[in-house]
Amino acid sequence: GDDNVPPPNGLQALHDTMMRREANAVAGLYYIKQPLPDVPIMWRNDLAGPLIPGKHFQMGEVVECDGTGLDFVLFETEALAKLPPLKFHTLVKWIPGRGMMLQTEDAFFWDRWRETHGAGPLVDTRVRVGHFNARDGGMY
Repeated sequence: GDDNVPPPNGLQALHDTMMRREANAVAGLYYIKQPLPDVPIMWRNDLAGPLIPGKHFQMGEVVECDGTGLDFVLFETEALAKLPPLKFHTLVKWIPGRGMMLQTEDAFFWDRWRETHGAGPLVDTRVRVGHFNARDGGMY
């Protein structure tokens, strides 16, 4: 994304993880643009809210999740080509037991990805990606 600042070795690190784990999608870790507390952009559908370091994973781990942001992800080209034509869509939907939910385009994409590939992405938490907020000049 145009508001992300990856580390110099970010793509190489994601590629190394992709090869080592035989994964078809690996992302770096970045956070929502807001002051503390830090809120990672990664989730599992069986939990309400984002995955939290120290509670759901440890920093430095490669984490299996159901979704993450799409701003710094390395995809295996063949796996990406297998997705249905409509890859991005934002919608409001009813989820039994949870209520009305806004599904952003990244969540929609990862739902399609899991339907096609049977699993979500990996997030390599060693690859910390800055998320720049032009409004306040902060890097999150």
